[in-house]
This record gives sequence, C-alpha cells and structure tokens, in this order.
Amino acid sequence: MIFGLDHVTLAGAMTAARIDWLTGAGYRVSMSADNLDNLELKRPWLSHFAPTHSLRLFRAPGSAGVEIVDQSATVGRADRLLPILDRAPDVDDTPFAMTSAGPALWSLRLGAAYVRRPARAGGEASDGVRQFVWRTPDPVAARDFWRQLGFKVDSINPDCLRFRGIDAVECTLWLSVAPEAVAPVRLDAEGFTCFAVVTTSIADDVAALGATAVRVSEIGHITPGAHALRVAFAEAADGAVVELIGLR
Repeated sequence: MIFGLDHVTLAGAMTAARIDWLTGAGYRVSMSADNLDNLELKRPWLSHFAPTHSLRLFRAPGSAGVEIVDQSATVGRADRLLPILDRAPDVDDTPFAMTSAGPALWSLRLGAAYVRRPARAGGEASDGVRQFVWRTPDPVAARDFWRQLGFKVDSINPDCLRFRGIDAVECTLWLSVAPEAVAPVRLDAEGFTCFAVVTTSIADDVAALGATAVRVSEIGHITPGAHALRVAFAEAADGAVVELIGLR
C-alpha cells in the first residue's frame, strides 16, 4: 500500500545556488550518498545512462522532501513538474509557458523550472514546498494515474489533487493543460523530474499500476548509506514518471 509522498527529485549538479536555496528555506540534509550504482531498470528514463550517481536528500518541517540527484550529466530541461515557490532565486528567470497557477519560469541559478507563488499581503511567511503543477496534454489520463498512486481528487476542482506526505504534510498537485507537445519525463533532464512515494508492499503496487501505467520497471535494490531499499519506476500515458520506494 502506498502510504506517503517521500520527496520530489531535482536532477542536476549539486551547485551552491541550489544548496543555498534549500538551506535558506529551512532544509537540512537527511541522507547523503556518492557513487551509487545506477540500476539498469532506470535506463528507459535516462537519456544518457551513467554507471553511478550521487544524491543528497533534504528535509524541512512542513514541506515535501527534495532530493538532488547528480547523474554526472544532464540532457535537456525538465519542465513538466513545477513546484510553486516563493523563495526560488529570481535572477535571470525567464518565462516560457502559462499554467493554471500562473507563468512557468526557468531559473538559471536554480537550474529548474517553477511557478512563483503570488505575493502575500502583510509579509505572510512561506508555507514551504508543498504545492506543485503538473503540465499534461491529457488531464483525464493524468487524473487516473495519480489517483492510482493515492492522490485524492478535490470535490470541487477536478484538476486539484491532494496527497499526504510521510510526515502528514498535505501536498497539492494542480493539473495544467499543456497545449503544445510535451516530451516524456527523463530523469537526467535538468530540473524537477518526479515524485517518490513510499509503499509497504511494493510488489503489489507495481502490479496494480499496470492498469494505468504504460511502462513499469522491475523491482531493484539499492543501499544508500545504511538504508536498504527496494525501488521501482512507473510511467503514465502522459509521460509522468513516479518512483516507488519500499523497505526490504
């Protein structure tokens, strides 16, 4: 059973600008690993398969976890999954598309696409990284896929889906129709690429995802640090990719 959202993946180099943004937003490193073997099961979602990768997992109270994954090289830009931020670096930001939550921006300093949260009256504090936009050409298919993962569709707005994080923080995913052709997600494209969800029965969930996913990987085993994990990936009809994490 999928019981929580663990983190969102931010692919690319571990630059000082990225780390400064995360630490400035209250994040701290909870897991660090270098030279981890890349599992063969990830190959369909990598434009350039590298033998190893490194990662840093950051967590902050009241926010989704953010995992920086350095595949040693990035190919293109990831612009499908957009966090809604108000503390992202805003130097040299470039608008490139409209979403249901406003213009999508590309931050050169952050090396990622995002949507800026509207300014708040009275200097109200940030509520962390807990809202996201998913740009999709097919919101109906997208809705079916995310519901299979445990997201709940809002009773009033069907393009708003909510999910609990592993620390009970509620995250919101807004579906936004992308009228232009959009490419499938690649895990080594620079930017935010996918969610990682935690499951207590990864084999059952991988089997169940066959009803809505167009591709589901085998289950692999990794040991980042002292953590023994089972992992798998699934791809939706509209190109979304999700990582499933289960304890061995």
